[in-house]
Amino acid sequence: MSQSEVATPDAVWPCPFAVGETFDSDVVFDAAGIRSFATLVGDTNPLHHDEAFARQSRFGKLIACGAHTSSIMIGRTAGIVTERTASLGMDMSYRFRRAVLADEPMRIRWTVASVTPKPSHKGYVVMFEGELQNAAGEVAVSASATSLVFPGMI
Repeated sequence: MSQSEVATPDAVWPCPFAVGETFDSDVVFDAAGIRSFATLVGDTNPLHHDEAFARQSRFGKLIACGAHTSSIMIGRTAGIVTERTASLGMDMSYRFRRAVLADEPMRIRWTVASVTPKPSHKGYVVMFEGELQNAAGEVAVSASATSLVFPGMI
């Protein structure tokens, strides 16, 4: 049995992800969504709610809160993984590098960094490295996420 396959009760199951594989998606954090998400999570920073205040700031407009950008990013990893197999999130970390402006086109890119067989769980531990970038290629958020992937239903 190769390292890219794990013994399952019924058969040998190859991992549905390969190291180096990338997944891109585009997103725009609009002003209404920024205000709504910040309200939902209890973030009262006026940079997420008050357009007049934000215009006077160094950003010049509303900015998305970190909880918003990181939630969208991890939601995209869940979507990527669950299109192929069942999974459980194990670990996530984020580094916020620059503000995400309202209505600024952004791209989320996740790359499979490693795949490690986990026979005791009849699956694999898959590590992803991610970035949220603007059109100029400036990284707003860098991230990592680790998931346990396995065949079948949870």
